[in-house]
Amino acid sequence: MLSGFLYMPCGRNAMGRTAGSQRPTYSCREHYLPRSDPGRHDSCQNVSRDITDSAVREQIVGLIARPGVLETLVDRRVGPGSEKIKKLQSLIQAVS
Repeated sequence: MLSGFLYMPCGRNAMGRTAGSQRPTYSCREHYLPRSDPGRHDSCQNVSRDITDSAVREQIVGLIARPGVLETLVDRRVGPGSEKIKKLQSLIQAVS
């Protein structure tokens, strides 16, 4: 879910990684260079994909559940008073 959006301590994008029966993780590509390689990033440790995805999902759901947040985001994207805003408002009222 987060490959390309999550950054490792070195500043590089994290890559999603699965290895056989091991748990999926987000990892730094440079962490897996040979130990003798001076470019190896020992400080970049693997991060559990399940824990990270769950935490991000909770934050996103919490954010969009707040009243007005979706309207504000759409407003910024497509402009106030657009048909998309009106449709979004009717959908929010239908759910409420």
